[in-house]
Amino acid sequence: MNIGFQRLRSGAKAIILVPSALGFQDRDDLLRIPPDSNLIYEVEFLGFD
Repeated sequence: MNIGFQRLRSGAKAIILVPSALGFQDRDDLLRIPPDSNLIYEVEFLGFD
């Protein structure tokens, strides 16, 4: 995830795609995310404190 956030400026919006190999892979846990799922995050960067 650091790769995606390095380019965001305050107030910027982005869609971050995380392939299953970098995410949960084949884990089947309590989050109800199916194994081998790609993850898609829609984020808005508000800035640093």
